[in-house]
Amino acid sequence: MATSATSGPTSPAPDTLLFRWFMDAGVSQVMQVAATLRLADRIASGVTRVADLARDAGADADALRRVLRFLACRGVFREVEPDTFAMTTAAEPLLDDHPSRFRRSQDLTGCAARQDRAYMELLQAVRTGRATYPAVFGRTLWEDLTAEPELLDSFDAEMAIHHSPFVGPLAEHASWASARRVVDVGGGSGRILARILDHHPHLSGALVDTGPTTAIAVRTLEPLRALGRCEIIEHDFFDGVPVSGDVFLLSNVVHNWSDDDVVRVLRLCTDAMEDNGRVLIVESLTDQADPESVTQMDLWMLVLFAGRQRSYDEITALAARADLQAVGATPLGGEYTAIALQR
Repeated sequence: MATSATSGPTSPAPDTLLFRWFMDAGVSQVMQVAATLRLADRIASGVTRVADLARDAGADADALRRVLRFLACRGVFREVEPDTFAMTTAAEPLLDDHPSRFRRSQDLTGCAARQDRAYMELLQAVRTGRATYPAVFGRTLWEDLTAEPELLDSFDAEMAIHHSPFVGPLAEHASWASARRVVDVGGGSGRILARILDHHPHLSGALVDTGPTTAIAVRTLEPLRALGRCEIIEHDFFDGVPVSGDVFLLSNVVHNWSDDDVVRVLRLCTDAMEDNGRVLIVESLTDQADPESVTQMDLWMLVLFAGRQRSYDEITALAARADLQAVGATPLGGEYTAIALQR
């Protein structure tokens, strides 16, 4: 008896696969539109019909319907009947009060749109090796946040998303048990430092940073400041670290800078470090993190700052130039690693 051959699913042709990847780039843009128009908040409040959503959001009804159906096909919202949409679990991070602050990080009236415009000039970054953000906007991202503080909320929300996977494990790191004072260099909003100090009542701390993020740090760290456990120092750490301590934390800071700048920062931390102190670097490492995730971040660092993601060996080589050596590496959540350095 003849039998028919069966075959399993076949992989798409290379050109088909590349085209799918190209088209999928639109997912992030559609998500940003949903975030900017606050579609999740409107639907959650009972505004569920396309015509009503379009009216409240100031959008064209037909175009908005197509956006909602695009998202519904991917599990974000659900079309319960024609032109009527409901929330899904996947849509919840788009709510303004969601603890992840995802909606604010993606709002196109904030920092996300400016970063995307810089990324559109990736070709120029590849040709020159230089950041494109200053070329597009005439100033660095840090200068932009200072000049236009209304961008700060979305930028801070974006940073909170990046930090959330590792801040808990970092607060439990072994370095804190024997420490007395932690200096968070480039600590931004102060949320990481607050978590560490809350977890270790014997510690005091200082946050050193410049620009408008210190205004958020003042609010975040006020309870600890009132107890005399924390101070905020608005200062450019490239001009020196103006406070001593026995642990200097560089969390998602090293990847913003060139090799020479990293060595300079490490030396400045060493100059302010007490005897037997250490520097703790927290980064997503190219030889340990998920390749798709870390290479994506690597290109973002290129276009925004001319920075880069690095491997463990690359970071320890830079540390050696600053007369520091690695004494331990601890995996944290979210593919991050804490590298401890000492003299």
